[in-house]
Amino acid sequence: MRAAFTSLGCRSNHFDMVAMINRLRDRGAEIVSFTTAADLYLVNTCTVTAQADFQSRQLLRRARKRNPRARVIAIGCGPQRDPKGYAALPDVDLVLGNPEKTEIAEIVQDYRPAESGAPLVRVSPIAGEKRVLNFGVWPDFGRTRTELKIQEGCGQGCSYCVIPETRGAPRSVSPEESLDAVGELEKLGYREVVLTGTQLTAYGREYQTSLSSWLKNVFRETRKTRIRLSSLEPWRVDDQLAEMARDRNRLCPHFHLALQSLDDDILKEMNRPGDSCRMAALVRDLAGKNPELAVGTDLISGFPGETEESFARTYSILEGLPLAYLHVFPYSPRPGTKASALKKCAPEREIKRRVLALRELSRKKRGDYYERFLGQWLEVIPEEPGAGEKDAFRGMSSNYIPVHFPLDPTPGPAAGLYRVKAEKILPGRIPHLWGSQVEKIIE
Repeated sequence: MRAAFTSLGCRSNHFDMVAMINRLRDRGAEIVSFTTAADLYLVNTCTVTAQADFQSRQLLRRARKRNPRARVIAIGCGPQRDPKGYAALPDVDLVLGNPEKTEIAEIVQDYRPAESGAPLVRVSPIAGEKRVLNFGVWPDFGRTRTELKIQEGCGQGCSYCVIPETRGAPRSVSPEESLDAVGELEKLGYREVVLTGTQLTAYGREYQTSLSSWLKNVFRETRKTRIRLSSLEPWRVDDQLAEMARDRNRLCPHFHLALQSLDDDILKEMNRPGDSCRMAALVRDLAGKNPELAVGTDLISGFPGETEESFARTYSILEGLPLAYLHVFPYSPRPGTKASALKKCAPEREIKRRVLALRELSRKKRGDYYERFLGQWLEVIPEEPGAGEKDAFRGMSSNYIPVHFPLDPTPGPAAGLYRVKAEKILPGRIPHLWGSQVEKIIE
């Protein structure tokens, strides 16, 4: 069986996809590109925004067009939230929820089409789920860095968000199992592990520990692999974690803080803890402790009630903060959320203007941040063929800058860690640095 996968959305979703690929590969499936002919197409959906829903359905249609006789599976957060809507799509044979990801090989093997032509729908409740779904060491074939999901679920209840409906309540993998998994990934040759979770900074609460305490054990028990943190809630960044950003250890100097807004009235309507002063102070404190640290953020523009004045307050604060980049999203109404009942949003053209203004600010901040590292050595893991001269490879520096550099021979999955001296900025949708001086520092 030729099986093709694609995944939308967050790092946790990508981790789930890799787990499913491994499960089907273990049953003898040949994994092929989603753009080629296959016997089975699986779309790991996302429903965090209306655009994500649209893209999920679009990919299902494309799969059916590529091979009308193939089995097409919609799985994940989209079906978890709206199983009837996905079952009504003409392009789908199986509609599966998030818990079903752990049984994907058995479901595919046992599947028989219904005489009626109706799709198979299996979506288990997520509210009482106690497991971190798909936890394990899943080799991410062909990649030189990998994710590890150690936490899942969210209990914050942001007024605009549907994720608690699709991922369930917060829960963590035990500190012992998580630590063992990092050790196994290090033995497999991975030199960067990206820790993921729906609410990563809530890690370990049921085990009377914290993310920062657990990380200290990781650095004691492992020797080579660097750790990168995915998105963090700013009000849960404790003093220990902030101090770790200062120390030059194997924690990547890169903190992505989910600020969403810096206007106090909007934060209150979003049901986000904290206030703009505290969050701005956190950004300054983190960047002040370590000038190398890349601090990035997520922002929602056009939330209900956001006036020109409240947008201007957010923009003004952001303009003065030492941020390396902004990820900007227009507000996406989600039926059933508290925010969907709030007063009317700004006109769509105005929301687009605000989004473009923030993205232009991000472009400037990214350029300013990159310039600080010209002439300096950066630690990079080669990931894929890149732009520039012959035999160029692209990798991500420890402080989240894409770097292109010459490398021969072609690196394998256990590529190791290199030092690259940044020489110039190369333009692109996301600019990157180029360096021709390269030294290998860790196998």
